[in-house]
Amino acid sequence: MTEQEFQKAYEEILEGLERLPDHDPDIIQKTAAHLDMLSFSFTQGRLDLDLVRITKSRLREELERLASLGPEEFEAELNMERPYSGGDKQAWAREAKLQRMRFLLDKYAFVCRLRDNDPETWDAVNELFYDD
Repeated sequence: MTEQEFQKAYEEILEGLERLPDHDPDIIQKTAAHLDMLSFSFTQGRLDLDLVRITKSRLREELERLASLGPEEFEAELNMERPYSGGDKQAWAREAKLQRMRFLLDKYAFVCRLRDNDPETWDAVNELFYDD
């Protein structure tokens, strides 16, 4: 993946984030409290990044931070076995960073639907964490 391809995909991710709502802190806390009662959490790789309580501005900061990391910096913060196994390390890092960014954006969109009190999204959570 070239730097130009990375920048284009990164801009699309930021545009996707801008289309999502930025919720009131009270709504964020109320939703998070309900999810906490269900022992709900996302496995997302960084223990200091709480995707249940994350704000739009905090996610934007994280996306910008990821975009700025070099291959060695990005690889150093992975909490799994190193997936890179040769080839162009810069291209690998760009692709891996985009995968991480897309994951974070997808989870933020999911939490936004919960914060908006979307019944189908709450049904999915309740089916997995409450009904059993």
